[in-house]
Amino acid sequence: MASIAPLNQASRPRLRPGIRLRHDRSSGQLVLLAPERGLALNASAGEIIQRCTGELTVEEIATELMHIHRDLSLPELEVQVMHFLRRLMDRGLLTMEMTR
Repeated sequence: MASIAPLNQASRPRLRPGIRLRHDRSSGQLVLLAPERGLALNASAGEIIQRCTGELTVEEIATELMHIHRDLSLPELEVQVMHFLRRLMDRGLLTMEMTR
């Protein structure tokens, strides 16, 4: 059973119900779609948000990204991932869950 959790390395981020991730046909960019608004994502943001399925923890997301961005350490990536996820949470686009 999952419960809502604060943001930390063990949190499992997922898009809130009604929020969708889509590719914009004209720009090729990823876009988060919410009722009456959209948020265009840069490549780094897209790499993070595509992993926000509720299955991976923040630490696992940062670890996967470390294999792509070898010039950044795991602690650096964790800070960047958590900062981005907090911004999405503040906008009501994301929720964090912790598996019991």
